[in-house]
Amino acid sequence: MIFRGILIALLFCALALMTFGVVIDGELITVDDPDQMQRIEKRTSWNLEKTFIRKNTTGLYYRPLNTLSFTADKLLWDADTRVMHLENIGFHTLNALLVLLLTQSLLIAHRYRWHFSVLGGLLFLCHPLTAESVNWLSGRTDILAATFVFSSALCLMQFRINRRFRWLLPAIFFAGMGVLAKETSVAFLAGFGFLLWAQQNPTGLNYKKVIQRLFILLGLLSVAGGTAWFLMVQMRELILKGDSSRIGLTLRIIDSDWFYSFFVCLRALGFYFKKIFLPLPLNFAIIEVDPLYELLAISLLLLLVYLFIKRSIVSGYLLTAAALVSPAFVIAFNQIAWTPYAERYVYISLGFVLPVVVVCLSTAKLAPRFIFAICLLLLGTSFAISLHRSWQWSTNESLWADTVKKSPLSEKAWNNYGVALVEQGRIDEAEKCFSVAASKYRFGYHDKYDINMAVAMMERQDYDYARLKLLDVIKQSKGNSNRAVNVFLELSEEESLDRTTIIQELRTFLLQLATDTTTAAYYYQLGRLEKNEHNKELSQRYFTQAYHLAAESDPIRNKADKELTEGF
Repeated sequence: MIFRGILIALLFCALALMTFGVVIDGELITVDDPDQMQRIEKRTSWNLEKTFIRKNTTGLYYRPLNTLSFTADKLLWDADTRVMHLENIGFHTLNALLVLLLTQSLLIAHRYRWHFSVLGGLLFLCHPLTAESVNWLSGRTDILAATFVFSSALCLMQFRINRRFRWLLPAIFFAGMGVLAKETSVAFLAGFGFLLWAQQNPTGLNYKKVIQRLFILLGLLSVAGGTAWFLMVQMRELILKGDSSRIGLTLRIIDSDWFYSFFVCLRALGFYFKKIFLPLPLNFAIIEVDPLYELLAISLLLLLVYLFIKRSIVSGYLLTAAALVSPAFVIAFNQIAWTPYAERYVYISLGFVLPVVVVCLSTAKLAPRFIFAICLLLLGTSFAISLHRSWQWSTNESLWADTVKKSPLSEKAWNNYGVALVEQGRIDEAEKCFSVAASKYRFGYHDKYDINMAVAMMERQDYDYARLKLLDVIKQSKGNSNRAVNVFLELSEEESLDRTTIIQELRTFLLQLATDTTTAAYYYQLGRLEKNEHNKELSQRYFTQAYHLAAESDPIRNKADKELTEGF
């Protein structure tokens, strides 16, 4: 038994490395990964108190275990990205082995229990929808949360089999750890109820039982939802200074039109269900989905209600999967994350759906050779797709080229593609990408795309174009673009340019705008410029003017006050 287990573990490790190993020497993806690495570099100790209690900051995400894992990367191997990628692959392999055990829990009396259990784990290991979480360093939060959720579910299944309450304590512990890895794992509260509600040998149904179970379903959802809401609110009040404004905005959108909100959730449910079984096309920036998924979701809702009434173990797994994907419905309102839909949001749910798929295969009325052929086809196809996807994830250029092809309306995808092309020296193509990105942005002015264009011009030593572009950004952003000033200062350091002349041009430009408009932000940028030039008296004078001109609600007021307080 032990020898067989070791062989299976080695098989899973080998296949995981074959599937995802190409990203080990890959590039940092330009979304989130660079920011994550900057935060890691600031870590010089474990600092558990700051990791778990952040009363000085407002928060969108609260994932202390994820933070701890990255802190370990910094302290143990100096944030070597190769090791970090190996960690992602390792945790994913562990999750696949846990899915193997979850599958085994559904096949207690099956003749080929081990064979089909291994199939369940392998399907999870190679499923194309897992590629995003595994290949993206910032996707570790889903992998880590899944480890704890799957462990909790296994403890619950042991409790069901052995009827020993000693299994409940670790189940609760692992569920709590899952929430600390990714807060959306709180949805497993409903899964807890569904798995305990299910019966190994469900009895027949009658009208009275159906009505009773419908009321129980409403009660369970109310209790689980209310408890999850209470825990999240209380936890965030105790730990964070306040919530991100994006959370409040999302809640206001939901509250403004419940009918519309309901159909947004339906669309997300239908889309993610389809993705599990038909994952192609894979896309890193899914910004819209077909409204027809709402029709599929209505059928799914009826099916889920029937599954609860039926009360089988298989039903419990599928209901748990639905519960775990439900937090993604809130993201679909497009206020919290950078894309309203994402493949990584179904990573944990896959661990409960795929065992059910395997159970269906194991009970199919087909000759063994046909079942074997189907299994090989599923595994082979999944492996090939995931391997190709991992290759795309190995470089920014290949990932973003694929993304803009599938999401041509995503300005962020075009911008990141342009950045990747600049890194390769393909400046002309990068210019076109930045222009497209700027044309896609619909809400006022966004300085990022024009600044990236200026950086691209600096790469090809077209300093006049870059200089004029940066000055235009400063004017269009009304002095609020710190990055434009920073890049302009970098430009002044070029050997072929006269630094004194460049700095004086920026000083004169800012002073003219400040005098003409009496805008606080221009005085603030003048203060930053003079501080950079070590002109203390002038710097303090401009920061003081910015402070007095800015309204109390203007962030510039706080920034100027901070500069005056800290000094040089």
